[in-house]
Amino acid sequence: MIDYGAKSLADGHAVNDQLLREQELRALNEEYIRALLSGDVDWYRARLADDFVCIESDGLILDKAAFLRRTVLGSMLSSYVVEEVTVTFYGDVALVRGRGAWTQQTGVAGQSRYVDVYVSSGGDWKVVSAQVTRVVRPV
Repeated sequence: MIDYGAKSLADGHAVNDQLLREQELRALNEEYIRALLSGDVDWYRARLADDFVCIESDGLILDKAAFLRRTVLGSMLSSYVVEEVTVTFYGDVALVRGRGAWTQQTGVAGQSRYVDVYVSSGGDWKVVSAQVTRVVRPV
Protein backbone atom coordinates (compact mmCIF):
# COMPACT_ATOMS: atom_id res chain seq x y z
CA MET A 1 0.00 0.00 0.00
CA ILE A 2 1.29 3.49 -0.86
CA ASP A 3 0.94 6.30 1.68
CA TYR A 4 0.29 9.58 -0.10
CA GLY A 5 0.67 11.63 3.06
CA ALA A 6 -2.92 11.36 4.28
CA LYS A 7 -3.08 12.25 7.94
CA SER A 8 -5.34 10.80 10.56
CA LEU A 9 -7.56 13.11 12.62
CA ALA A 10 -5.07 12.86 15.50
CA ASP A 11 -2.21 13.86 13.17
CA GLY A 12 -4.27 16.83 11.99
CA HIS A 13 -4.68 18.02 15.56
CA ALA A 14 -0.94 17.65 16.17
CA VAL A 15 -0.16 19.72 13.05
CA ASN A 16 -2.71 22.33 14.11
CA ASP A 17 -1.25 22.47 17.64
CA GLN A 18 2.23 22.93 16.18
CA LEU A 19 1.02 25.81 13.99
CA LEU A 20 -0.65 27.47 16.97
CA ARG A 21 2.54 27.12 19.03
CA GLU A 22 4.58 28.63 16.20
CA GLN A 23 2.15 31.55 15.86
CA GLU A 24 2.38 32.13 19.61
CA LEU A 25 6.20 32.22 19.51
CA ARG A 26 6.20 34.53 16.48
CA ALA A 27 3.86 36.88 18.37
CA LEU A 28 6.15 36.74 21.43
CA ASN A 29 9.09 37.58 19.18
CA GLU A 30 7.27 40.68 17.91
CA GLU A 31 6.35 41.65 21.48
CA TYR A 32 9.98 41.17 22.59
CA ILE A 33 11.14 43.65 19.94
CA ARG A 34 8.33 46.10 20.74
CA ALA A 35 9.30 45.90 24.43
CA LEU A 36 12.93 46.55 23.50
CA LEU A 37 12.09 49.67 21.49
CA SER A 38 9.61 51.04 24.03
CA GLY A 39 11.54 50.13 27.20
CA ASP A 40 8.67 47.95 28.45
CA VAL A 41 10.25 46.58 31.63
CA ASP A 42 6.94 45.03 32.77
CA TRP A 43 6.76 42.87 29.64
CA TYR A 44 10.29 41.59 30.22
CA ARG A 45 9.72 41.09 33.95
CA ALA A 46 6.75 38.82 33.11
CA ARG A 47 8.34 36.98 30.17
CA LEU A 48 11.97 36.45 31.19
CA ALA A 49 12.79 33.41 33.29
CA ASP A 50 14.37 34.15 36.66
CA ASP A 51 17.66 32.64 35.43
CA PHE A 52 17.53 34.47 32.07
CA VAL A 53 20.88 35.32 30.46
CA CYS A 54 21.49 37.63 27.51
CA ILE A 55 24.75 37.64 25.60
CA GLU A 56 25.15 40.96 23.80
CA SER A 57 26.96 41.39 20.48
CA ASP A 58 30.02 42.73 22.32
CA GLY A 59 30.17 39.62 24.54
CA LEU A 60 28.68 41.33 27.60
CA ILE A 61 26.60 38.91 29.67
CA LEU A 62 23.46 40.26 31.36
CA ASP A 63 21.35 38.37 33.88
CA LYS A 64 17.67 39.23 34.27
CA ALA A 65 18.25 42.02 36.80
CA ALA A 66 20.94 43.68 34.66
CA PHE A 67 18.81 43.31 31.53
CA LEU A 68 15.86 45.00 33.28
CA ARG A 69 18.10 47.82 34.56
CA ARG A 70 19.38 48.40 31.04
CA THR A 71 15.84 48.32 29.62
CA VAL A 72 14.74 51.09 32.02
CA LEU A 73 17.37 53.37 30.48
CA GLY A 74 15.67 53.15 27.08
CA SER A 75 16.79 51.69 23.80
CA MET A 76 19.62 53.04 21.68
CA LEU A 77 17.50 51.97 18.71
CA SER A 78 14.82 54.04 17.02
CA SER A 79 13.69 51.10 14.89
CA TYR A 80 14.17 47.38 14.37
CA VAL A 81 12.61 45.68 11.35
CA VAL A 82 12.53 41.89 11.44
CA GLU A 83 13.49 40.51 8.04
CA GLU A 84 13.63 36.79 8.79
CA VAL A 85 12.36 34.55 11.61
CA THR A 86 12.39 30.79 12.10
CA VAL A 87 10.89 28.91 15.01
CA THR A 88 12.13 25.40 15.84
CA PHE A 89 10.68 23.23 18.61
CA TYR A 90 12.46 20.64 20.72
CA GLY A 91 9.69 19.39 22.97
CA ASP A 92 8.93 22.18 25.45
CA VAL A 93 11.87 24.27 24.18
CA ALA A 94 11.69 26.62 21.21
CA LEU A 95 14.48 28.43 19.40
CA VAL A 96 13.47 31.68 17.75
CA ARG A 97 16.16 32.68 15.27
CA GLY A 98 15.92 35.97 13.46
CA ARG A 99 17.62 38.62 11.43
CA GLY A 100 16.69 42.27 11.31
CA ALA A 101 17.72 45.75 10.29
CA TRP A 102 18.10 48.38 13.00
CA THR A 103 18.60 52.11 13.17
CA GLN A 104 20.06 53.78 16.23
CA GLN A 105 18.74 57.05 17.64
CA THR A 106 21.86 58.66 16.11
CA GLY A 107 20.93 57.48 12.61
CA VAL A 108 23.57 54.73 12.43
CA ALA A 109 22.08 51.65 10.75
CA GLY A 110 23.01 47.99 10.69
CA GLN A 111 21.80 44.43 10.89
CA SER A 112 21.84 41.75 13.54
CA ARG A 113 21.03 38.12 14.00
CA TYR A 114 19.61 36.74 17.22
CA VAL A 115 18.61 33.53 18.94
CA ASP A 116 16.07 33.55 21.75
CA VAL A 117 15.48 30.33 23.69
CA TYR A 118 12.00 29.85 25.14
CA VAL A 119 10.88 27.13 27.55
CA SER A 120 7.24 26.22 28.08
CA SER A 121 6.25 25.50 31.65
CA GLY A 122 2.62 25.11 32.64
CA GLY A 123 1.52 26.39 29.25
CA ASP A 124 3.46 29.65 29.62
CA TRP A 125 6.53 30.48 27.51
CA LYS A 126 9.51 32.08 29.26
CA VAL A 127 12.69 33.37 27.63
CA VAL A 128 15.70 31.68 29.23
CA SER A 129 18.42 32.93 26.93
CA ALA A 130 19.04 35.52 24.24
CA GLN A 131 22.08 36.12 22.07
CA VAL A 132 22.59 38.97 19.63
CA THR A 133 25.25 39.13 16.91
CA ARG A 134 25.89 42.15 14.73
CA VAL A 135 26.19 41.39 11.05
CA VAL A 136 29.51 42.72 9.75
CA ARG A 137 28.63 42.29 6.09
CA PRO A 138 24.91 43.07 5.60
CA VAL A 139 22.89 40.43 3.82
